[in-house]
Amino acid sequence: MEEIHLPRLVADVADAIKRIDSRRPQAVSARLSGTAYQPGFGPYSETQAIRLIAVELAAMNAQIYDARLVTSVPYPGLRRQACDL
Repeated sequence: MEEIHLPRLVADVADAIKRIDSRRPQAVSARLSGTAYQPGFGPYSETQAIRLIAVELAAMNAQIYDARLVTSVPYPGLRRQACDL
């Protein structure tokens, strides 16, 4: 797997968010009996957004990003905190 540096990762994540938003996905509220939000990336929960970004990164460049990117990895020694991606 190719080594990636922070500036590239930041640019790729920003591009992934733009691509996802351009498809106008529509989040659905789990709390409000399935009420659909307005189309766009914004209404997704943090967990859902990270998953969407991980899949998009893999679609953008499978040589760098794996579709099985791990999410919510606990930090060593911190039981209640986890790394998003």
